Amino acid sequence: MRGLREQLSRVRHIVKVRRQELFELAAPGSIVHVTAKMHISIECVSYDNVGYAADFRDDTVVRRFRCFLDEGQWGVYATADSKVVGHAWAIVCRGRSRMANHYMKLQSGECLIHFCSVEPSCRGKNIYPAMLVALCRRLFEEAGVQRIVIDTEVDNVPALQSIRKVGFSPLGRRVYLQLGRLLVWQKPLPGGDAGAAIQQQQACRAGLGSGSVYTAEILRPQEIADEWDQLVDESPQGCIFCRIWWLTAVCPGQLRLLVVRKGHRLAAGMPLPLRRRGIWLTVTLPDLTQTPGVLLAPSQAERYEARLSNEMAVLRSLVDAIPKVDVFCTNTHYSFTNWLPFYWAGYTQTTRYTYAIEDVSDLDKVFRNLAPRIARQIRKARREGIQVENPRTLERFWT
Repeated sequence: MRGLREQLSRVRHIVKVRRQELFELAAPGSIVHVTAKMHISIECVSYDNVGYAADFRDDTVVRRFRCFLDEGQWGVYATADSKVVGHAWAIVCRGRSRMANHYMKLQSGECLIHFCSVEPSCRGKNIYPAMLVALCRRLFEEAGVQRIVIDTEVDNVPALQSIRKVGFSPLGRRVYLQLGRLLVWQKPLPGGDAGAAIQQQQACRAGLGSGSVYTAEILRPQEIADEWDQLVDESPQGCIFCRIWWLTAVCPGQLRLLVVRKGHRLAAGMPLPLRRRGIWLTVTLPDLTQTPGVLLAPSQAERYEARLSNEMAVLRSLVDAIPKVDVFCTNTHYSFTNWLPFYWAGYTQTTRYTYAIEDVSDLDKVFRNLAPRIARQIRKARREGIQVENPRTLERFWT
């Protein structure tokens, strides 16, 4: 029985389920000053004073705080009677994006406040909100952040009240499932979709609003059929797997089309075969469909630098507009070679090679350039009477 309890304890340590309520602070003017109910002073955490956390935390936490400083995190201590009685930390995103604490995705200029605690005997005296006020002001003024995000457990009522006191606006609730450090699943909880709200605001800052050169939208096939097929005809990535008639046949009722416009012209598109698999919402490859991928309209720019710049802008708009799903997987046409905006957004990719014979007008020439082994196999097949023909009808193809 004791061994079973130990095993369950180890499993609980590996598998983490977070039920969080998210808040944001978008401007310094939104901060509401809160005064602690006891005399405290707030000071920034540095390598000189980081060890003072040992006043109420163990050595493991102190070592962790040193790692926070090494990573460039921002922290504050609350001290009373020359002892540290509280701490709060913030992860600032300096690059284009960052996964904070292995579950919270941040964009450039954003930060996540985390790892906050107050000494038990000092709780209920507004120390936590007072630390948040000081830390938020420092983040806006010194770190130059544009948006601060904070989250806490949905049932942590004192923390929720303290966060609201400081002026944070609610974004909604979300549940995260982590296996060790890997985020394997996330979903909104009743009371609001925090992920959708964050994504919408990030899209506006990325330039998908009404004043942008590019606008993105997700449509049903019947709403854009003619324009879409014209994009397929013009795009270097256009193929049979991107045609409306093909996509509606392999994923009936589940297809959406993500399109990016420049003015009234389609600049890019991506099929989204949305499927509900139990509790999971997925975008995956439909049956018999090899490369639905990304479609780019031909660039009108003459210079390579201008073509590349336009392509990056279009792809960033496309990537930012991809809906939040539990699983996303697609294959792109071999002529699509720029996946950098997907990398910036946190996607991963696997390279597979496609060998294409572009010009088949002279089959004798094609045959002469085949590998000798392949040519011998073809000649042998011909001697044995094997023929390749156009079935002309689907019934003939399947029989």
